[in-house]
Amino acid sequence: MAGSEDDINALWIRATRIYLEAMDCHDYSKGENAWCMKVTQRVLSYRLSEFGVDFFELDGIESQSIESPYLPASITPCLVNKKADYALVYSPRHPEVAEISRALLNDYTLSQMADTHKKCVAMASGVEVKSAHGSNLEALAQLATWFAPGFTKIRELNVEVRQGKRRGSNDRLDSSRARLVYLHGS
Repeated sequence: MAGSEDDINALWIRATRIYLEAMDCHDYSKGENAWCMKVTQRVLSYRLSEFGVDFFELDGIESQSIESPYLPASITPCLVNKKADYALVYSPRHPEVAEISRALLNDYTLSQMADTHKKCVAMASGVEVKSAHGSNLEALAQLATWFAPGFTKIRELNVEVRQGKRRGSNDRLDSSRARLVYLHGS
């Protein structure tokens, strides 16, 4: 996508600032919260703004719980104590998303989350952030902890819609796709 010289200069300034913040986070061994606030939010918010019409939003979910019926059963204590840091959510302000959400929210919640607001928002992807010295394995386990209940929720919605428990189109649910997003400082 070609832009004016002013657009390119503004992008360069923004990228340089984010790069310098990332270098500070790396060089001074700053933790995950610093990476989230100073780097990840800025990068993702900028990229999301390029979609236009507010189709996606970045939503913090680090402190939010997952509905217990969607959590996997375990016979051993789980070493992973949390799930993803952020979710890319379908923006309820986007007209197409709003139409589908309104139709489904009459009968269903849309995500695996327990929070009153978050369970009414369709989530497209989880994002986990680790500092430069963070564990890749832990990040993948955290994403799996978030995605497994999400896939269960999508399957539940598909079954209920197909069984006729809800009037309306089920085509949108069939196309639900999720992607793992893992950012690691290096």
